[in-house]
Amino acid sequence: MKAIFIFLATIFSVSLFAQTPGRTYASITKADGSTIKGTSVDYRYENLFIVESLSGGADNTATVELEVPTSGYTATFRNMVNTNVVLVKPAAIKPLNPTIVKPTGTEIKVAPQGTINSATLTASPISRVEISMTVKRDGGSATPFINRQIILENAIVESCTENIAAGTTKIKFKATRIGWVYVNRDGGWKVSSLSKSGWDTATGAAWNNFQSTQMIF
Repeated sequence: MKAIFIFLATIFSVSLFAQTPGRTYASITKADGSTIKGTSVDYRYENLFIVESLSGGADNTATVELEVPTSGYTATFRNMVNTNVVLVKPAAIKPLNPTIVKPTGTEIKVAPQGTINSATLTASPISRVEISMTVKRDGGSATPFINRQIILENAIVESCTENIAAGTTKIKFKATRIGWVYVNRDGGWKVSSLSKSGWDTATGAAWNNFQSTQMIF
């Protein structure tokens, strides 16, 4: 409950500054480390997802639904619904005993040979979803600033629903961990500090040792 209170309080406090709401963007990374490319061409936010609407993300359930423009990635998320992925992880080389050859009484030691085994592990299809809410200061038209974020880690895709008439797709994520970031700024709108809180649903404990991957300026 404390994490929820901090997040809601920071939403209220941001209204104290002269500002115009900007777009919301999302960066989505798969379990193999590759990033799913979005449709944004906005400066500093290229190739991110443009979030038309957002539901959830304000409590410890770690569930968020994003509505984004329909594009080629819609099929990617549809194929991920309620599935996990299998990753192949190389194991260490295990040396065998050295081979000793004895031609005509002379011993020659040959370097140890080894085998490379691989291990498999099951993981959530999405390793990270980073949602960035932006504002424009004083109602100007300059590049929008990130003022708060929602971060999900180790997420499955619970649903992917396309609205053909609207040209949008709703993607619902259920994560193991959820974090919130609020950007504190000084009078000149420079970043002074970041306030972070979060929750790990697997351990039932607070989670705040995460970092933002988006450039906050």
